[in-house]
Amino acid sequence: MGILHKTLAFSLVAWCLVLASVAGAQEAGPTPSVNEIVRLLEQGETEAAESLLETVLERQPDAPRVLSLLGTARYLNRKYLAAEQSLRRAVELGQRDLSTHYYLISTLWENGRLEEAETFCLAALESHGRQLPLVHLLGRLYLWQGRYEEAAVWLQRATIMSPGSVDLWLDLAGAFDGAERLEEALAAYLRAVDLAPEHYQARYGLARMLARNGKTESAQQEFVIYRRLLEEDQLRTQQEGLERSQIDLGYDYLRQGRVDAALAHLENLPLTADRQVALARAYRQAGDTAAAVAALENAVAISPERKDLRGQLAAARLAESREP
Repeated sequence: MGILHKTLAFSLVAWCLVLASVAGAQEAGPTPSVNEIVRLLEQGETEAAESLLETVLERQPDAPRVLSLLGTARYLNRKYLAAEQSLRRAVELGQRDLSTHYYLISTLWENGRLEEAETFCLAALESHGRQLPLVHLLGRLYLWQGRYEEAAVWLQRATIMSPGSVDLWLDLAGAFDGAERLEEALAAYLRAVDLAPEHYQARYGLARMLARNGKTESAQQEFVIYRRLLEEDQLRTQQEGLERSQIDLGYDYLRQGRVDAALAHLENLPLTADRQVALARAYRQAGDTAAAVAALENAVAISPERKDLRGQLAAARLAESREP
């Protein structure tokens, strides 16, 4: 299971949960201000947010939404055992929304409880329907265990639900590859490259699969492209550090509530993964969840090795699935 690292912006799902949880807690007495918590979330200070939520929980020890959010924060802070306790308790108290189930399943996976994670995921699919985050999660769980045929079934469903998502096609290609369904794996890699021609991992997978299918010349050509893209990515990573201040200015605009100014500024910056993350925040703040998801999908395509980006993409998809 990919470990979700601390990111520039706390999970979009967690943000939604904290607003609801703190609002509910205020009915019972004084709590830390919503503005303070939101500020911490926007700055990605997940450890400070966790501490603040623990204060809220001291006043309402059985507040299921607060427990759910605290478990999510602990998960993102890689405190998986503590996260599992909070999320389990939240579910016991009736907090059984899609986000809570998603993070509980993810936590169980991190804690090595694979059978229980599968059971919870299947139950969540029964309760919430075939929501993309759950379908993808189950497919990836099977893929990680080497249960390639089962993984392929669920990942195929995921690609039907979101046919433009490169990460889904790459996971599906991996499942087909593991199941020795080489022609289908090749087709999946071709689709991924078609969606993201600059995605070096997709190019590498395609090169491998062409070689396995006996297309040696085409494979060599793809390996050349892969090496070029990898070098470009390494240079881009170095350049991103130099452009950090310009991205931070976009975040400053968002903190000031100047969403249009943030969008205009960020869209004029060079295309990098961190710029896409900032754009996703701006789109979300503007109420355009579909654009936020698309921006994060582009971020993953630019830097597929970054597990934090995959975490944010999963959170954005969860947030999108929660909206009417």
